[in-house]
Amino acid sequence: MGAPGWRWLSFVASACAVSASLPAHAQLFSRATVYEGATVHLGNGETIEDCNLVIQGGRIAGLGPNASAQGTATTYDVAGRVITPGLIDAWGVFGFRRPANSLDATALAADGIDLYDENAVRDAWRNGVTTVYAPAWGRLGINGVGTVVSLASDGETGAFATLVEDSGSLHVSLHGNAGPIARLEVIAEIEERMAAAKEYRESLDIYAVELDEYEEELKTRADERKKKEEEEDSKDDDAETGNNSDGEPSSGSAENEEGEKNDTKNGDDGEEEEGPEKPEEPRPNRVAEVLLEAIDHELTVRIHAERAEDILTAIELAERFGLDTVLEGGAEAHLVARQLADAEIPVILGPEPGSDADDGLRRGRLGANASSLSDAGVEWAVGTGATPGAQRFVLLTASGVTDGTDPIHLVTGRAAGVLGIDGGRLTPGTTASFVVWDGDPVAGARVEEVYIDGTAVYRRPGIQRGNN
Repeated sequence: MGAPGWRWLSFVASACAVSASLPAHAQLFSRATVYEGATVHLGNGETIEDCNLVIQGGRIAGLGPNASAQGTATTYDVAGRVITPGLIDAWGVFGFRRPANSLDATALAADGIDLYDENAVRDAWRNGVTTVYAPAWGRLGINGVGTVVSLASDGETGAFATLVEDSGSLHVSLHGNAGPIARLEVIAEIEERMAAAKEYRESLDIYAVELDEYEEELKTRADERKKKEEEEDSKDDDAETGNNSDGEPSSGSAENEEGEKNDTKNGDDGEEEEGPEKPEEPRPNRVAEVLLEAIDHELTVRIHAERAEDILTAIELAERFGLDTVLEGGAEAHLVARQLADAEIPVILGPEPGSDADDGLRRGRLGANASSLSDAGVEWAVGTGATPGAQRFVLLTASGVTDGTDPIHLVTGRAAGVLGIDGGRLTPGTTASFVVWDGDPVAGARVEEVYIDGTAVYRRPGIQRGNN
């Protein structure tokens, strides 16, 4: 059960210039900006040296060694600089995080995010980060729905970040310091809630059928009543003319006719006939509704598990309820890599919880873990985990991988793929979102500029661009 939206993005770069087709009015009235001579990472592991990046109308209008602008342009010589897509933390914490109640599927990470936290956003921009996935954090169990946060300013509200629609995932935590009995109780509680959600759906289905039957019965009775009234009206007309239904003179009196009419309306015992009983609608159950979205593959389920036995439990839950699952953490994922591959569950690796203070040792373990997953055929990405503010170090986390995967690809195109969102790559025709570095980002270069959605949102103080 691979997570929907886990898409490995690919873009084949050519050695020649590539230009996007822009609307005529954009070409005529929008002044282009050209960054010349940079090393450009496309976000899929490929790189173009001595490349020109052309921006026009808020989009990438050209990309390649010979790319040029149509019409007038502002040109900057950025030889020696590196351009990448905005970095993406596929599992991090942004802003204030509100602990969710355990086993509460209705909790929303979005409710605890401060979109007006200018300091947090600028800190991320200074480190090239433009997108963060914020999970719903809590204790063991179901913790709510997380969301993707785009660190793009909202001109209408004044917010420094925005929530990406339809980007949420249901979060389940199997990681914690609880003892074996408590952990088993939590797992049983999760299974019970999932089963209860299915029963809730069955009750809704039954109610829908019974309601249709009820409405059909009401219609049938209304039709019968109308038919009887029409027949009674016809008899009344015959009584007034003194004829029966065959046109012959009626032998009964009008008084007798009225008595028969009353008997027909009231039934044999003179009482009005009872109508059908309306079915009772099940009470709304928002928790069950959220869980059903996961069961119906409308929500990916992200399970945080570090120990091998908890990862196996996550696999079991995914298979039992048919969930599209992504594993978060996975410190011991290498021990069950084959089972993860068989279940087609991707993994978002993060720093080991409570790992050694020796950063080199910690990163070495991350790299070994990633290599084992790659060998087993498990799809994986990286994130910064549960430390608030750590999203600025996502590239540092990715650089700990030693299986040969490009660290920049891990936190751009591959991260966008696991999140199922646009972005993470540089392609002609797409909205201009990129970062200009003063050297190799993996080697510790600093950010000079950040563009998001066609707008320059950050420029490092003191940076002066010289035109060609």
